[in-house]
Amino acid sequence: MKYFVYIILLLPSINVFATTIKSYVDRNRISIDDSLTLSIEISGAEDGGGVDIGDIPGFKVESTGTSSSVQIINGKMNASYTSNFVLIPEKIGTLKIPSFSFDFQSKQYTTDPITITVTKGEAFESTDIADSGDLVLLQEVSNKNPMVNEAVLYTVRFLRKVQIDGARFVENPKLGEFLTEDVGKDVEYTTVTNGERYQVYEIKKIIFPLGPGTVTIPPVVIKGNLLGRSKRQGNSFFDSFFDSSFSRIPKTIRSQPVTLHIAPLPEPRPSDFSGFVGKLHMQFSHDKDSVAVGDSVNIKIIVQGEGNLRSLEISKPKESEDYKIYADKPSLDIKTNDGKLEGIKIFTYALVPSKPGTITMGETKVSYFDTTEKKYISLNHDPITISVLETGSLHEKIAEEETKDEHEKRDVSYIGKDIFSIHTEEALLTTQVVSKRDLYFYIILFGIPHILSILGILFIQKRRNEDKNSDCLRKKNAYKHAVRSTAQIPSTFVDYGKILKVYCGEMFGLSIRMGTSLTHHEIIEKLTTLSIEKNLLGQISFILESCEKVHYGLLSDSEHALDRNKFIVLLKQLDKKLKNIEPSN
Repeated sequence: MKYFVYIILLLPSINVFATTIKSYVDRNRISIDDSLTLSIEISGAEDGGGVDIGDIPGFKVESTGTSSSVQIINGKMNASYTSNFVLIPEKIGTLKIPSFSFDFQSKQYTTDPITITVTKGEAFESTDIADSGDLVLLQEVSNKNPMVNEAVLYTVRFLRKVQIDGARFVENPKLGEFLTEDVGKDVEYTTVTNGERYQVYEIKKIIFPLGPGTVTIPPVVIKGNLLGRSKRQGNSFFDSFFDSSFSRIPKTIRSQPVTLHIAPLPEPRPSDFSGFVGKLHMQFSHDKDSVAVGDSVNIKIIVQGEGNLRSLEISKPKESEDYKIYADKPSLDIKTNDGKLEGIKIFTYALVPSKPGTITMGETKVSYFDTTEKKYISLNHDPITISVLETGSLHEKIAEEETKDEHEKRDVSYIGKDIFSIHTEEALLTTQVVSKRDLYFYIILFGIPHILSILGILFIQKRRNEDKNSDCLRKKNAYKHAVRSTAQIPSTFVDYGKILKVYCGEMFGLSIRMGTSLTHHEIIEKLTTLSIEKNLLGQISFILESCEKVHYGLLSDSEHALDRNKFIVLLKQLDKKLKNIEPSN
């Protein structure tokens, strides 16, 4: 039996992961000419791929595939699967994406419904777009005349019809006069406005004015490099490809400022006004109608609504000489829906009576300002009555009897012998002999972990050597693979650009898939750190840049061929440089 216990103690623990499922969209408001992306994310399931949502009334549904990701946190692995769908509206109005139910591991999971607003024309209105040209930066608010603490949707949109490189904010939104709450992730999408198709990058926040008065949000500013075509002069390595190139023209895009006129909350205000502005609903519950003295009654006040629930506070229920009230930390669950901040906040208290009888806890009130009805509204619950019993439970009686026995004097009595006999003679103190069976067991018990540790170290070292040899072999054969690939493709920039990316990825120790995902700037930055000479670096940059221009439609790949022999010479020069660099670099 004791050996079985030892073995059980050596077994590793098993982690069990909970399955969760949720649905979300990249935006809640679109025009009839646009589309949106619906994502179904499943976490903790062994296999969450291949989700089928069927038909959705009012939308045409197209699946765009499933992506997966794995996270390892504190030794625990959790996989998530995301199925994406493009929804194209078929009519104007308020449409609803229904909730979806899925069965995993004999348990059903259900998502929340989502409301979508489909407009007739543009998904958003702006008079700035008509005269702004190819690059537009908009800064908008949903309400320019809010009240203090009223939720306002703040949006920054960067629209472009042309390719711009290295775009970045140099003047971020300055919202110091507001409390802010992020609205999901930043999104990118395509929309049609004034008959023109734009690529849009959108940032949304919900802001809450802190005080009355006129507040102006300064312009936001984006800087980048506009890609333009320029004529190339002279004879060089690049002139053999085509007779023109693309230049980067510095460009600054600035939005208009936005002014808000914030109105104060009306007077007089209720004495129990919480400062909350929006909409609220309150529920009250307690888990016991009768309790013994010293025990507790759990009380929950559940507040649900629209607005800044994060800063909502309610007064603690009043205590009396008959009971004490202890507050726990409130829990908060918030989400955004169609530009609104919604959520549930739960306030938890423990009521502990101090004497028997009947106690009544008074009502709890909270007032807020309703932005729809434009008035203060008070919420309250009815008083609760609790019966408090005497402390006469069985365990309390036992405790009293045990305490009484401790104080009673008892005679000394003989109750038994010691586990081991007491030896008083020196001759009886002999050496204990361990049996061979016990000796083998102890050797196995304490030796196996050390043997496993040594084997593990050897295995890891072997894998590292194999990976190192594999990387060396890939780098050695990278040039041969690239040259062999050039014989199997037409002489176009896109294809040669892919070959160059795969070659650089293999030399950098990356897989083929990760190599093709390298960007122009990542490759040039890496080669620059490896001290590749400028002339060779410029030729590589030229090919990769031209490949990107073809990809974005700024250059026709079919009109400009790339000479295979010159590309191989360039590749050979690069390979010679990279192989002469120490592996540590």
